[in-house]
Amino acid sequence: MLFHRSHSHVAELIRQYETETGEVVPRRGNVHDIGRTVTHKRIICRLAYREGKPTHLIAKETCHSPEAVDHYILNFARVHFATVPRNMTPEQTAFAIQLPLSFVQEYVKLIAEFGMDEQQVYNRVGVDFTLADNEITPTLPREKDHSEGREQEPMAG
Repeated sequence: MLFHRSHSHVAELIRQYETETGEVVPRRGNVHDIGRTVTHKRIICRLAYREGKPTHLIAKETCHSPEAVDHYILNFARVHFATVPRNMTPEQTAFAIQLPLSFVQEYVKLIAEFGMDEQQVYNRVGVDFTLADNEITPTLPREKDHSEGREQEPMAG
């Protein structure tokens, strides 16, 4: 109202700014990760998979807990595993990993955009691969616990 601009025009300006700068303008929807606003999935997965940043830095940069960051990273890997090597449809994937279809579709878009192979994706979550009968099977290493591969924050001292 102050600038005599419509809500849609302001929203478009914000999206344009976020795309150009890579920064997130804090709004209720994206701060609380609710509604149909810009989600943190894209930002967190880009920082994790494309830039290789550790969980604690991503958490700090995006104002998320390390557990929330790992949740996004692991869901990316789960969707990748179901849709790429297993050729599951987004609908089948949503059922199999118990995520809403719209979330799966967002991750599928990110997977296509990032163009990563299995090893790049699963290295991030600490998964090893075995090849048997011409099929790749992911397995968690025995020495790791099931904390979803989150890096530990460096200790001060």
